[in-house]
Amino acid sequence: MKWKISNTLFVVAIVIFALGVLFNWLQVRNSVESSLEKARRVKKEKAKARKIEEDDIDDIEIDEIDTEFETIINNSNNGEK
Repeated sequence: MKWKISNTLFVVAIVIFALGVLFNWLQVRNSVESSLEKARRVKKEKAKARKIEEDDIDDIEIDEIDTEFETIINNSNNGEK
């Protein structure tokens, strides 16, 4: 069987198609990985911000309770009426 130009073009087309599929697969994989990294980073930042906010709220509540106790103690005049 003679090797014809059409056979050569067919093989070249198959190789180009295979390279295109490979390139596309690599791009998609990188895109998905970067999206997952970004999502994990954002989730971590939100969790950290939420934790800091909860700690601040707890500190404020503790300060308010301490202030209320001090006020009650100071207003009681040491138990005398």
